[in-house]
Amino acid sequence: DECLIRSALGDRPKEIHYTWAPLWQPTAKERADIGKTTADTIKVLKDSGLFPDDALSQASVNLLVEQSVMPGLEAAIKKFGAELPDEEEPEIDEEGNKTPSRTASLGDAAPRPLYVQRKVTNGADIMAWAKAQGFETTVPADDLHVTIAYSRQALDWMKVGGDWGSRQDGGLTVAPGGARLVEPLGSEGAVVLLFNSSELAWRHMQIREAGASWDYEEYQPHVTITYAAGDLDLSKVEPYRGKIEFGPEIFEDLQP
Repeated sequence: DECLIRSALGDRPKEIHYTWAPLWQPTAKERADIGKTTADTIKVLKDSGLFPDDALSQASVNLLVEQSVMPGLEAAIKKFGAELPDEEEPEIDEEGNKTPSRTASLGDAAPRPLYVQRKVTNGADIMAWAKAQGFETTVPADDLHVTIAYSRQALDWMKVGGDWGSRQDGGLTVAPGGARLVEPLGSEGAVVLLFNSSELAWRHMQIREAGASWDYEEYQPHVTITYAAGDLDLSKVEPYRGKIEFGPEIFEDLQP
C-alpha cells in the first residue's frame, strides 16, 4: 500500500489515511447507542471542568468523526467555525431588575404529548416504483412520511433540542441501497417500506432520552405505502432501493 501511494502520487502526504470498511456492520440501534454513549462521555468530561474548552472541543470533534457519529462534523467546523453564539443577555426592566430571557421562557414550556415526523419530498419516485410493483391503491405522495417520535407521555419540547444529522435546509437524505423490506405492519392493513437510517435512529433515541415514550421495544424507520394491498403477493415485490429524500422535522401535538 505504501508503494502504491508513492507510485500514484510521487510522495507520501501525511494527510493520507485509511477508512476501513469492516465485514461486520452494526445495526441502526447499535449505531444510535454508540452515538449516545459518545455524546454522554463528552458531556461528562465537559461538566467535570478538568479540561480547557478548546482542547475538549477539538478532541470531541475527532471522537465523533472517528466513531462515525457525525461524519461531516470536521468539514462543518472548518466551514462555520467552532465558536458557539453568545448567550442572550437578560433584559433590564425599569427598576433595574433582570428579566427572564426568551430562551429561558422557552425552556419552561408546558409539557405535552409529541409527534415528530419528516415528509418524503421525492414521493413521485416512490409512487412510480409502487405502481410498477403492482400496488393499485397507494397513500398519496404528499402524505408519505417517516415517524421519528410518537410520545403519548407529555414532555417539554424545548428539551428535545435540534437534529445534528440534518442538512442546512433541515432535510435529510437516506442513501440508495442497504437493507430494504416491504412488509405488512399493524392491524389496519398497512404495508410499509422498511429501511435503515442511523441518523433517524439516533434522533429517535435522543428524543426518548428527553422524556418521550414509545409504544414499541425498538425503533424501525419505515414509510407506509398503502392500506389496501389487496391480493398482491408481497413476497414478489422488489423493495424500493433508490434514495429517500426527507424534509425538515415537523413537531405536532398528538390529537385526542
